[in-house]
Amino acid sequence: MTYYNNTLTFKKSKTKHEFIKILLTYIFSFIVFGAIILLITNPTKYTLSITSGFLLFANCVFPGLFPFLILTKLLTSLNVIDKLSLKLSKITQKLFKVSGVASFVFIISCLCGYPMGARVTEDLLNGKKINNEEAPYIFLLSSVSGPMFIIGAIGSGMLKNHIAGVLIYFAHIISAIICALIFCNNRKRRKQLLNLKLQNKNNKPSLSGSEISYDKLLGNSIYSSIETIIVVGAYITIFFMLIDMLIGTKILSPITFIFAKLFSTFSINPNFATAISSGLVEMTRGASELSNFGTNPIIVSLICFLVSFSGLSIIAQSLALAKNSKPSFLKFILYKLCHACLSFILCLILCKIFL
Repeated sequence: MTYYNNTLTFKKSKTKHEFIKILLTYIFSFIVFGAIILLITNPTKYTLSITSGFLLFANCVFPGLFPFLILTKLLTSLNVIDKLSLKLSKITQKLFKVSGVASFVFIISCLCGYPMGARVTEDLLNGKKINNEEAPYIFLLSSVSGPMFIIGAIGSGMLKNHIAGVLIYFAHIISAIICALIFCNNRKRRKQLLNLKLQNKNNKPSLSGSEISYDKLLGNSIYSSIETIIVVGAYITIFFMLIDMLIGTKILSPITFIFAKLFSTFSINPNFATAISSGLVEMTRGASELSNFGTNPIIVSLICFLVSFSGLSIIAQSLALAKNSKPSFLKFILYKLCHACLSFILCLILCKIFL
């Protein structure tokens, strides 16, 4: 009888899963057909959207990201990061319950920005320098933007205020560390830590570099970086078009309305709501629209909120690049929301003091 009940429950569960899968297929098919119709009915408008997204990628993202992709790929292919992981393993194990390699990923991410952390985490997992249990947590810790974009593009470029960019960057990084401490220190992670210590003790990294093919090192790094940069560019351009589609079809209107009401309650300009709605989809566009309102603590803090959340475009990029090392989608969204809210508060405090 028990076997029959278990079998029946399994069949019901399987049927429900298949139904959800079919339903999602129909929903996404409807969305894709809708996008095609919008493209056909107004090709000029959306061609300009694609062009704007591509120009942003070519002028701001590609020059700052592509060289770093090649150089970090070279570092992960060499064995130099193993020495770093040995020196910092005690600190990262105690604070974040991950191996010392996480410090390398975090530093590279803080210097290079999105979506470098996802790419490096995936490379380290594929190279068996980290395990499957700690990879999602290193992925979360390294989901940060870099100074070239925040201080350069946003601070000096959009806001015309270098100090504002510095404050956004510090609030962004500090809140990322705090959120990582919260998310990495749970009961499950504490149980995994013992296994991690045993693994690191029994499998010390090799620093000899004897298995490195130096003749193929640069070529492989370039090919891997080209693949990554194409993915990043495609996501940026397509999400620029999607934002205009969402605005044109009024799909973003409910979200904009909610933010407008929320801002009015806290005596914040409700006109910021449209920029926030756009920024939740594509962060760079939302930050650019907010910067048009000037430079004050609220605007700077809202931009910090968008940078820390990163937008659906960068979230999709990161999850696409980290095929095996990514956490669950819901956990990642929750982490980014916590990061965004905390960075907004920290940035507002810093702006009140220094701006």
